[in-house]
Amino acid sequence: MKQMLAFDSEHYTKINQARLNFLKQWLPGLVTAHGLKNVLDVGCGVGFFSRYLASLGLEVMSLDARSENISVAQERHPDINFFIEDIENPKAKKLGSFDLIFCFGLLYHLENPFLAVRNLHALTGKILLIESMVTPSSFPTARFVDEGMSEDQSTSYIAFVPSELGLIKMLYSSGFRYVYVSKMMPDHEQFHESFELHRKRTVMVASKIPLKASFLQRCDEPATMDPWIKPLSSQLNRVRTFLRKPWQEKTITIKSRSKAMWSRLLPSIPFPTRLPYGGWWIDRNDTVSNMISQGKFEKAEWHFVNRFLKKGMAVVDIGAHHGFYTILCSKKVGSTGRVVAFEPSPGEQRKLSFNLKLNHCKNVKIEPYALGGQSGKATLFVIKGRDTAFNSLRPPAVSIPTQEVDVSTIRLDDYLRSLCLDKVDFIKIDAEGAELEILQGARNLLMKESSPVMMIEVSDERTRPWGYSSAAIYDFLARQGYTWFSVTDDGFLKLYEEGTNLYNFVAVPKSRLHQMRVYLKETFQVLSRVETH
Repeated sequence: MKQMLAFDSEHYTKINQARLNFLKQWLPGLVTAHGLKNVLDVGCGVGFFSRYLASLGLEVMSLDARSENISVAQERHPDINFFIEDIENPKAKKLGSFDLIFCFGLLYHLENPFLAVRNLHALTGKILLIESMVTPSSFPTARFVDEGMSEDQSTSYIAFVPSELGLIKMLYSSGFRYVYVSKMMPDHEQFHESFELHRKRTVMVASKIPLKASFLQRCDEPATMDPWIKPLSSQLNRVRTFLRKPWQEKTITIKSRSKAMWSRLLPSIPFPTRLPYGGWWIDRNDTVSNMISQGKFEKAEWHFVNRFLKKGMAVVDIGAHHGFYTILCSKKVGSTGRVVAFEPSPGEQRKLSFNLKLNHCKNVKIEPYALGGQSGKATLFVIKGRDTAFNSLRPPAVSIPTQEVDVSTIRLDDYLRSLCLDKVDFIKIDAEGAELEILQGARNLLMKESSPVMMIEVSDERTRPWGYSSAAIYDFLARQGYTWFSVTDDGFLKLYEEGTNLYNFVAVPKSRLHQMRVYLKETFQVLSRVETH
């Protein structure tokens, strides 16, 4: 009979599933992009995450300070190496070096979390993933906590729980060169602020190598604050610091604080927010809206689109969602241009339509089709919850509850023919793995002399449920004469380099390379070599 522990309770089952769904969205891509081969699961408990890490093809070693946890973990996962070790013990550093250190749900149980972070740094070959409870504070600090006497608590039953800034400070002080906080968080109440409670948990990535990932936000090391300054003086210092910020950062701070207050006072009413390129957005507390309100949503990508689009252009937005790019495209192409927005989810269509009406986008046509390799019928898996941007024609790679909706599919070539639209200047594709089929259904368009520039999501996490590697998207367009570019932080283009850890790339047909000089970071000589191939 399976031994039941605290880790098997409903509380742990719920939060671990949320953590796992979250990891499945981006960890496989991180492993591939940085060639990670082995992992140490620190504070493994009974091996829940050790099993998932092994499924990624990593060589897994797992440790926990409690012998009873290791005994159960070894019984449940006999093919994984588990052993007893306390990460607060300096001897732990002798375990060696691991490409990836995985430390979820441990740090806030420790009597000396900073010593543990020092040991984690010594063990990290490349990347440390850390999830922890954090004490609410605007200072780098920690709070003493008495823990209960159970197998899921500290071995000493006392702990110091750091603040988020305190954890960032620990990571930098231990020797990590790069510290990032995740822009996304697991879909669980403890990772999000509510009317009654501060956010309880955070997810961070510390690294000895620079990382380029759309879901990460680089954190600066916090300044050491004088704890003896009285509150009024401290508040005045915060006001002075705010006033010294650039106006863009002031705007983001004000929007973020306003949204937090709105969510506490009026949690069921959507929040209107100003878009970074102008116009209005209805924030419905979904993942994309949260990133927009914080100024973190695809900044490089929308800056490029903003630069590239001109009056009179024809644009196709595939996977329009609630219209972030649709609104931008509508504004840029003006009354002489046109935008076709494809969004098959009925709920997202309604929100898209509302946002377009709010912004007076009269040059946009919303189409309820899912684009693909053939016309017909299909099942759309619509996410229940905040991650509505992950709706897909395949069951998502994460165990998030979904609703099945019947939708119509159509080939892009067939649709454009019915509309008598001969020329398309720009296409944005974010279709959760359907990208290759969509391109295969647009062969006639791609063979035209005036074939479009495209910005496409290219991600193995999205294509895996479809049974193909994202590299197939790259290869397909390369065979059609397209050159691939990545988007720099300031919205310019750079020739694609293998291993670039991004999600969105720009593909340019050979016939239009000469038009792209103004958007390129490369020298004209580099572009000329591409044009002659």
